[in-house]
Amino acid sequence: GNCSNCLTQFEVEDVTDMARAAVRYVATRPMRFGKSLIADVLHGGNTERIRQMHLDEDRGYGELSSESVGRIKDIIGQLCGRGYLVTSQGQYPVVGLGPRAGEVEDEAFAFTVKRRASKRKASARARRAVDLLREEAELDQRPRVGDDAELFERLRTLRKEISTELEMAPYMVFSDKALRGLCRLRPQTRDELIQVNGIGEKKADAFGEQFMAAIEEFESEHARDGA
Repeated sequence: GNCSNCLTQFEVEDVTDMARAAVRYVATRPMRFGKSLIADVLHGGNTERIRQMHLDEDRGYGELSSESVGRIKDIIGQLCGRGYLVTSQGQYPVVGLGPRAGEVEDEAFAFTVKRRASKRKASARARRAVDLLREEAELDQRPRVGDDAELFERLRTLRKEISTELEMAPYMVFSDKALRGLCRLRPQTRDELIQVNGIGEKKADAFGEQFMAAIEEFESEHARDGA
């Protein structure tokens, strides 16, 4: 839990359109070019090699002109790592279609990558959520085991673990507002869980048990501390 991967905050970014563009271009010229040249073409580079090979006439040329060549290369590398594309062996590896290439044309296809989160932005949002929790707790005045703000941080950590494992944005698990609702209502059953604003049947089924278990564990710990 102390390596740079564990200590660094990450966000999940949807790059589905970039992934589709890369796989579709490779499909037109499989096992012909390496990552660098493919990235240059998709970026819309005006290099001598591209002009000599008339790659600026290819369908897909410049499709990702708003992205850097390095970023496109990184996406191609991740596509190779997940089986959508493959690279050949040898001194000059070229890129071809992988066993999962056909999946990119499926409407349900989604491709996400992790990137470093802005610590300043994330911490400011968390502080605001904690302030709201404490304001709401003062208005509610119901007795609770443990501090809502402390529970919120624990649930936020759980949300991050789940979102990282599933390669999805944290808000797609539960929003901050839903986490605040969990802290206030402390649900113990599924029926109580779906009373929390922002938690419907689908999310309750997918994530409810883990969050209710975390709440129960939190309350048990603080009940022992107060005994």
